[in-house]
Amino acid sequence: LFYRMTKGEEPVISDVTEELIISIFGGIGLGLFVGVFASFCLQKIHKDAVLAISIIFVANYLLLFISNHLTIEVSGILGLVAMGLYLAAQGRLNISRYVVDSLHAVVSWTQYAAETTIFLWTGIIIGVELISGLQSTITAVDWGKLFAFFFLTILIRALVIVTLSPFL
Repeated sequence: LFYRMTKGEEPVISDVTEELIISIFGGIGLGLFVGVFASFCLQKIHKDAVLAISIIFVANYLLLFISNHLTIEVSGILGLVAMGLYLAAQGRLNISRYVVDSLHAVVSWTQYAAETTIFLWTGIIIGVELISGLQSTITAVDWGKLFAFFFLTILIRALVIVTLSPFL
């Protein structure tokens, strides 16, 4: 949609609605399909942690590749969420008990490494932009809004905790 808009095409509401429906439900359907397939493959593996971990990673990357690089144009992120929910609900029953600890360790480390890398690069990019100051459009008003939203967020969290604490 946005790519075609950069080419000068005007979006039509019916086309946008159709694309969104196909992207959303197609991504969920593809994610469930890949999740069922990965669960079936995991069911056949016993006491082989490396193969089980490889199947999980291949399923993730296969899903993203199919959804983002083929012409079907469905949401890869929604597909990953659907696959993850399916594997958490049904697929974990197909993972051998000998593999669970290794799989958890590898997935946890991968999540930590990816999250750290994203925040590191974000910090570097923002730091370079702030230090160079050549193209910076951040003003004192923006810094004031930043701190105001920060304290407002803390206030809202405190109100939610105080309000909901009787129900805990």
